[in-house]
Amino acid sequence: MAIVTTPTTTTALTGILSAFATRLIGWCDRVMAAQCRTDIVTRLQNSSDADLARLGITRSDIVRDVYRDRFYI
Repeated sequence: MAIVTTPTTTTALTGILSAFATRLIGWCDRVMAAQCRTDIVTRLQNSSDADLARLGITRSDIVRDVYRDRFYI
């Protein structure tokens, strides 16, 4: 008859790795979202003043408008 036990260090290690993976995925999501917003800022900065006026923003407000939900400005 054999008795099989699971060491508690395996359970603790699994929890640590799971927490690390969750944080890593969150970080990757934030980096991708920031890159997307950077592309939007670049596109708007390359737009003409007339195009920006049609959108209702000024050139000096581009970054603030793109990141307004993130920085609550």
